[in-house]
Amino acid sequence: MIKHKSNLRLKRITLILASALYAGAVFAETTYAIQIPAQRLDLALQSLAQQSGTQILFVTKAVNNYQSETLNQELTVEQALQQLLKGKNLQIKKIADNKFSIVEGQPQARNMGQLKPIDVNIRGVANTSNTALQLPLITVNAEDHTSYAAKKVSIGKTEQSLKEIPQSVSVITQQQIEDQGFTTIADTLNQATGVVSYGYAGSENYQVRFAAANVQVNGIPQSNNISNEDPALYERIEVLRGPSGLLTGSGAPSGSINFVRKRPMQDNTGSIAVSAGSWGSYRSEFDANVQLTEDARLRGRFVGVYNHQGEFYDNAQDDAKTTAYGVVEYQLTDQATLGISATHIDEDYINYWGLPLDHNGHVPDKKYYVGYNRLSHREQNQYTIDFNYDFDNQWNAKIAYNQNKLQFTNYGAYATAPLDSAGLTSVAVGHVQQDYRHKNLDVNLTGPIHFFGQEHQLLLGYNQWESEYFGGARYNFASNWDVLNNHSYDSVVNTNILSKSNDITKQSGFYASAKIKLIAPLTLILGGRWSDYRQKSRTVAATTSAWRASAANTNNEFTPYAGLVWDINDQLTWYASYADSFVPQTEQTYQGKTLDPRIGWQIETGIKADFFNGALNTSMAVFQIRDKNRAMLDSEHIGCGGTTTGQCYKAAGEVQARGIEFEVSGKPTPNLNLTAGYTYNDLKYLSDNNVENIGKRFAADTIPKQLFKLWSVYSFDQQYFSGYLNHWHIGLGLQAQSSLYNTTMQRSGFTVFSTKIGYQINPNWQAALQINNVFDKTYLNNPGTTFYYNIYGEPRNFMLTLRAKY
Repeated sequence: MIKHKSNLRLKRITLILASALYAGAVFAETTYAIQIPAQRLDLALQSLAQQSGTQILFVTKAVNNYQSETLNQELTVEQALQQLLKGKNLQIKKIADNKFSIVEGQPQARNMGQLKPIDVNIRGVANTSNTALQLPLITVNAEDHTSYAAKKVSIGKTEQSLKEIPQSVSVITQQQIEDQGFTTIADTLNQATGVVSYGYAGSENYQVRFAAANVQVNGIPQSNNISNEDPALYERIEVLRGPSGLLTGSGAPSGSINFVRKRPMQDNTGSIAVSAGSWGSYRSEFDANVQLTEDARLRGRFVGVYNHQGEFYDNAQDDAKTTAYGVVEYQLTDQATLGISATHIDEDYINYWGLPLDHNGHVPDKKYYVGYNRLSHREQNQYTIDFNYDFDNQWNAKIAYNQNKLQFTNYGAYATAPLDSAGLTSVAVGHVQQDYRHKNLDVNLTGPIHFFGQEHQLLLGYNQWESEYFGGARYNFASNWDVLNNHSYDSVVNTNILSKSNDITKQSGFYASAKIKLIAPLTLILGGRWSDYRQKSRTVAATTSAWRASAANTNNEFTPYAGLVWDINDQLTWYASYADSFVPQTEQTYQGKTLDPRIGWQIETGIKADFFNGALNTSMAVFQIRDKNRAMLDSEHIGCGGTTTGQCYKAAGEVQARGIEFEVSGKPTPNLNLTAGYTYNDLKYLSDNNVENIGKRFAADTIPKQLFKLWSVYSFDQQYFSGYLNHWHIGLGLQAQSSLYNTTMQRSGFTVFSTKIGYQINPNWQAALQINNVFDKTYLNNPGTTFYYNIYGEPRNFMLTLRAKY
């Protein structure tokens, strides 16, 4: 955040920070093959910083009226700067090795001593030296936004480096989203290490290690599924693998996904993009960041997307979705910032619940679909307000409130039996109405404390979420129906829903954590959360029933957390952690007692490292998860649930996951951007009421034992093929999964490849062709049932995109 001082009229400051690619290089003696096209001077300086690993500081206002000349030769950084600034009223000042500043006019014409020095934090070490260039105190995010290597994440409430978190964390950046042409959250998260999407299109959940992950938006726990949102809304998506009860309360020992929405920036910037592709798909989006006042204290950002998605199967209407997002940020004082945002999503779509098997036990061809060819509708309206205050003693307070309303009107159809020899079967046709209202609040306070000669960090907070559901469904049935070809069910559907359910779920809790610096390289992290869980429900029909409290309600459920981080050296960090989780259960014992919550825990240890001065992140992790007290059918007793024949349960089931993960992401060279991840996850039953399950795979129909994901982009320059490939880039990727199975069928493992060819038309315009499933692999997303959920993955498809940035 830039600190504006009343006696300074400096509006915008750009700090370009890049690290040297080779440790120990001596700047004064090093030349670089500098290749910079003619463009705006600020962009040329950024390019020079990235190519040479040099820190270049400049005031945007001082350089934004200049254009640079083309550079294509071996030069030192100082020589390159002299070429770029030739004929301009700008001066070069060398601050230190590998560090320069650009100032206006002649040096003697400026009285720099009156301004306070800059405080640049690089790798955790502050540089407060009184240098030749002195600017107002600012806080800097030093990462290269074109890289896949994220420097900071906010999934733990405060911004931290990846190496400070004693658990596995992956980040999908906006640059990667653009490079791979993602248009859905499911496609985006399927690229993340260890993540598998599961469910119907637009309502997927995301399996991480053990089960579905919890969801946060801007660090606020969410009670709603946001798979229908557009990836263009997000600056990055952070995936923490392993229990996250400290942050979110109840949830399986799986993980947490934090969706970080775009926020206003200091400069007037923006982008537009238009795309067209297979099956009549087309898309347009814009992203505009504007200063709303001259001093930039009031600034806004606006994102709009229209996405028309064609389908590869026959006779289905296409989906169409409009997304509008706006956020305004006002810097009330040097220390206080208020933000307000709103999101509107309007979508028409076709429900597709998968194919039945035919009379031979085979899945019909991928060109077919089963469904009601009548558009369903979904509308979402979300509002958020947040307030951030920086105290003089380096403490920070944040409060954020979020309200989200979703309304669904759904039509759908699915087979209730396999196809007979004539291709006919019985069918269920449904009309579903659902309303969801979500309210989420998070308040936290963070800052340093000092004792025993060390600085430690403390986090205190409270959050709560409330979710209300109101909805119902009406299904009608027909027989001898040609479900593969006849999709008109107007004569069957009945929209008169006779009864609806009304459920309210509330969860709240206090959380705290402390980073205790034991000695300089060793940090102990301790934390915990005390959670309350409440749920009630009623039926709304001809008469409305009284509210019934859930038997799963809990008070002060404690989930502890402990971690240890050892910075072996500047590049290498070892960590270990322990985390708990809990999941309320509603099943009852034969004595009429509600089962205790499921209790889970994870132990994890690993190594995190960065190379090329932070340009490339790597990690390796080993983990073990246990989930016990799982509800198991009690075959020795009956008469539970208020009836003489009701099933009884006991809390005796236990499941274990053991695995390893590897990940690498970032820029090993200035021309290559890549991310790759491998996961081995051995999930099995340790205890179950079905003795035959013990020792067998758990969740074998949703979580593969092995996953491998790779995506890379290489940008050519003039050193290749006599410069003929200059401005071209190529992307290559693959996703591989091992087999899945259930009691009905097995889905074999598969590998799909993707590629991209792009051309930088000029510094502002780029064209790219994305090809997915290059070899047209035929596969099922998951093993389905006899009647439905057999859904093919997309065959080979294309998307051509033209994008402009200014």
